[in-house]
Amino acid sequence: MELYIAVDTGKYQTKCAFYCEGMKGPVRYKFRTKMDTEGTFLDDMFERGTFITQVDGGPVVKLGQQAKGEPPMETSKANEIHRTCALFAIAKAVAETGCSDVNVVLGIPKQVCDIANERIEYKEYMLGEDEHEISIKRYPNSPVETVKFVIRKRLVYPEGIGVLYDAPSTLQDTAAIIDIGNLNTNHIYCDSFIIRDELCFTGEMGGKVLISGLASDLSSKLGSRVDENLVASRLLKPKEERFLIPNNGNEKIKWRSKEIIDEYLLRHVLEIKRHCDSRHWPLDFMNIACIGGTAKILRPEIEDVFGKNVYIPADSEYSNVSGFLKKMCASDNIDIASGTVEKSA
Repeated sequence: MELYIAVDTGKYQTKCAFYCEGMKGPVRYKFRTKMDTEGTFLDDMFERGTFITQVDGGPVVKLGQQAKGEPPMETSKANEIHRTCALFAIAKAVAETGCSDVNVVLGIPKQVCDIANERIEYKEYMLGEDEHEISIKRYPNSPVETVKFVIRKRLVYPEGIGVLYDAPSTLQDTAAIIDIGNLNTNHIYCDSFIIRDELCFTGEMGGKVLISGLASDLSSKLGSRVDENLVASRLLKPKEERFLIPNNGNEKIKWRSKEIIDEYLLRHVLEIKRHCDSRHWPLDFMNIACIGGTAKILRPEIEDVFGKNVYIPADSEYSNVSGFLKKMCASDNIDIASGTVEKSA
């Protein structure tokens, strides 16, 4: 049996969706895109969502939630953190399914994917040789597993197009896809599922930019230090609960902070729309989809700016890998069952 797997090594999270014959439907999971270059398989105290791995005889490293090393904040994903996370994600799926013949698709920003040499170099860098031997430790008290697999097919798709295959009925005719990730915003213009390359573009209005700017704005206007971790935790709450409560219980600070947050998020989405307007996108006549992890956070503001009919999947961070997987399987005449199982990493 062959394993079909889509991997999106985002700047914040690595997302994965996989399927092999006999499964009721695809499985997907995610973990933090972080890595420490020094690890040990003797480690018996790490939290859920953290892993120890060794790729092809290289150094033993720690990945995920408890690791400290963040990926560089640049458009390219051709670096060791993204490569290790991608190969680990494949090895984890192989370990769970027992399927060692692997077909892989990776996602990269469209501006990189459009250049053949860069696309091929990225694919070869990320996946390397066809045969791999990867050791993984998934839990503190679990044994070290040695996973061997062979990559039979390797593909690269532009980030953003996944939703075309994950929810095709919502994006017929002329469609605008705005993929809001942690760093990049990928803007895809489609006519009846045909991508208009000359009208597509990549910006840098993702979640990292949003959180950093909002933390600075709050600190300046409230006169008290507000860091990015605090801002990120508040943005995960419903819109009506997005405020800061000082230790002294000052209600004025509470409601002023909510006002600042609401205004800043709205301005951020208006700026994303302005970028589309500057490319002369006819947004009033397009089916619009917003995907990516940051789109989930910005749902209220996106609906205010783009209208209530904009399509934002409930699991928007998985839109790319879910669609990539369906597209790859369809090319081999495999129809994936509609049911999807999400597992904790």
